[in-house]
Amino acid sequence: MEVKVDPQCIPCILAAAYRAAATVTDDRVRRLELLRVASAEVGRILNPEVTSCHLTGLVLEALSRACGVEDPYRRLKDENNEAALRIVRDVEGLISGAETSYRRFRLAVEYSVAANAADYGVFMGGFIYRGDLEDQLRRFKGKGLALDEVDRFYGYASRGGDALYLLDNCGEMVFDTLLIRELKRLGCRVTAVVKEKPCLNDATIREALSIGLDEVADRLISTGSGTCGLGLYDMGSELAEALKESDLIICKGQANYEDLSEIEEALNGVIVYLLVVKCELIARELGVEGVGDSVVKCVARGGSGA
Repeated sequence: MEVKVDPQCIPCILAAAYRAAATVTDDRVRRLELLRVASAEVGRILNPEVTSCHLTGLVLEALSRACGVEDPYRRLKDENNEAALRIVRDVEGLISGAETSYRRFRLAVEYSVAANAADYGVFMGGFIYRGDLEDQLRRFKGKGLALDEVDRFYGYASRGGDALYLLDNCGEMVFDTLLIRELKRLGCRVTAVVKEKPCLNDATIREALSIGLDEVADRLISTGSGTCGLGLYDMGSELAEALKESDLIICKGQANYEDLSEIEEALNGVIVYLLVVKCELIARELGVEGVGDSVVKCVARGGSGA
């Protein structure tokens, strides 16, 4: 499956650039200058073969250089993690009170997917996140899963083995720790993966350490890149090796889905995509109705089983 850039991606990429610019300055003229930089970068890179993730990452890197702020979303990321750490205690109680291992696992999956709504990188297509984590969590958890392959996911996880967990956003990452604990309970050895450098409100090593992710997962590594998604064009060797060797790959979020689906046929492990759909193009790819649908989708390759 290929997710190359589509004409519909361009307004969304520029909207993400605007939102980043708006976090660093209130000045109208300065915002226009930064958007001019972003627009020029789109024009410089755009071609039919580039992925939307790579294009977005390069545009945001250019904007960051122009404004002189390495991490425009740093404050918002910290606020989202702090809010999530307050909320997660109640969810932990629900999970610990579940009667069966499967029920524990399912609850952890549902909350992890619902938390994927905490994405400042989406500003168009009918989906806008305004930092209201608790409301979004309640809304998306209440909707249920539009594509529900949790049973298959549980079966694969119950085999144990090496699991690679590709994290997405801050705030969301706190709820990912609940699912990582359940994976370990089922016998998986979990390597957690975050961004090497800041990109939108995606989790980096800094935020991972701040919430104690290194104490939950068996290993913590980075993508080696600061671009959206996995950084297919400049992926670190540690992640590239882990993708090839893992028995189970848990892929959080739409950008990671877009990148991993480009290379999934070359991987032997079972892939599980967990995300809230952010645009109509991806909704069609996944066979769900539209923006805001929650997805748990399993893909088995090579000798990984049905």
